[in-house]
Amino acid sequence: MKPIYTACLLLLASHPSTEPEGLLLSYRAGDVVSFEGRLSISSQPSEPTVSIDGEEQPKEGADIPAEQQDELIRTTTWIEEVSAGRPVRARRRFDALTRTRVVDEEESIEPGVIEGRTLLLQGSAGEDDVEVLQAEDDEEPSIDATYLRGHRLLNDCERCLPPHAVEVGDTWELEDELVRDLLGFSAERVVFFASDAEPNEEMDEVLGEAPVSGEALYERREEVDGEACAVLLISLRAKIEGAEVEPAALGMQEGSDTSALVSLEASCEDRVWFALEQGRPVRFEAQLTASKRASVKTEGAAREVVRDFAMTLSGGYLGTWSYGGR
Repeated sequence: MKPIYTACLLLLASHPSTEPEGLLLSYRAGDVVSFEGRLSISSQPSEPTVSIDGEEQPKEGADIPAEQQDELIRTTTWIEEVSAGRPVRARRRFDALTRTRVVDEEESIEPGVIEGRTLLLQGSAGEDDVEVLQAEDDEEPSIDATYLRGHRLLNDCERCLPPHAVEVGDTWELEDELVRDLLGFSAERVVFFASDAEPNEEMDEVLGEAPVSGEALYERREEVDGEACAVLLISLRAKIEGAEVEPAALGMQEGSDTSALVSLEASCEDRVWFALEQGRPVRFEAQLTASKRASVKTEGAAREVVRDFAMTLSGGYLGTWSYGGR
């Protein structure tokens, strides 16, 4: 995820807290939450290489083009019921949902399937299970189940809050299942665009078993627009080394004499500004880097052909919330 953003909030440093404090959510029925998120990702492939019986061959064919991808999401969420300060029933409308791709200077824009649609989310304070339905006041045609899965009442950074009181400098570990979900490795991740709807079950299985780690740090306190905020640094990491997959999982032609290995390394740093008095986040900034390598081997009676591919991703995600209602 992304580029450099030119607009930043002025952050006024305040004295760090000296006493542990609970970072507790404090939603109330009737709250209206507006969210805007902007994601930008650059992908840069390296030149693929081909070797026959261990000897690298001269390059053939055109370079794989780099790609720039930008996404915009705006939502309005009406909180209808809460438990212990957490929403347990809400309606969420997707006011804007677009993806812009630029490949070889050619731009394409893809609207999200549920842009303009409203969902009903029902769950529990523990977020163990969230039922997602098309809202009764959404009179459009029915929404395919593909686009109903993975939605949550809490946003990702709220799911990283500590279960106990903390003070500046404290850290806490994040569960592996949560880390995989935050990195988008879960097969139940949200799908917004039709181009992402086709499942890749084998890669989902590899990602779902990826070794991961994650931790959160209460980095400091700052004021944002007059609000005292805890600034949390959330660090996520994943690394896959030479996982065996079928070539079809990489978009390659299958064959009884063909095998493939894939490796992936990813890291994400996400800073969250959590308003202490309001009991909810107001801003986050994330930076992501990832690299992927794939090797496809074809073994014939006379020779062994190995094709190697690599790609790097980098980018960022900026999100802001505003609150109203009642």
